[in-house]
Amino acid sequence: MDLCVIRTGSLGMLGFCFAHFYKQSLLYDVSWSEKKILSIRAVAGAIGYASLTYAVGNLPLLVWTLLVNTAPFWTAILGFYILKERISTFEFICLFGCFSGVVILAFASSQNEVNLTQQSYVMHPIFGMVCGILNALGYSTVIVVTRKVKHIHFSLVLLSYGIIATTLYTLWVLVEFATDSTWTEVWPRIFYYNRHQWFYLALISIMNAISMTFATLAF
Repeated sequence: MDLCVIRTGSLGMLGFCFAHFYKQSLLYDVSWSEKKILSIRAVAGAIGYASLTYAVGNLPLLVWTLLVNTAPFWTAILGFYILKERISTFEFICLFGCFSGVVILAFASSQNEVNLTQQSYVMHPIFGMVCGILNALGYSTVIVVTRKVKHIHFSLVLLSYGIIATTLYTLWVLVEFATDSTWTEVWPRIFYYNRHQWFYLALISIMNAISMTFATLAF
């Protein structure tokens, strides 16, 4: 979860810089109804990325990749209801068949990996699969909602996500710190990383900020 905080915080700062450069204001240039849509997008994205973090930690990467590939199914369904995009019965049957096949293949692969390999971490395949599907669903929701609010300047989309997601993740970290009886240090775990860990955290955050910026522009 510390990675989530740093990642979204970096994205929020980048969004703030873009908003300042283009003279955009989240308070005055976005209506109340649009703020609610951006909030839904941010919460969905926060859930999706947190699910990604837990899925990668509890599943083989092959299985996680399979589950992420259910995103087109969720995108088609959400696009139909939110964007009113048309989808034929044949297309829906094909999507459902592909979705079912991916889930079955992922479940079989996860069971096989758990039975045949020894991992250095404790694996929870069912929990990981649920997180993997939530990851795909969150990503699809972000895509569809971004398309719906494409008239809003991209800097405000990034900034709103950064503010809301970082707030949610920070609250999570603080609650975890307050309730974790195994952690005996004075400050949360994030303050005790070494320079190598901070390097990778920074690298992931920078690359994610760049990719999310281009993704928002593309959608």
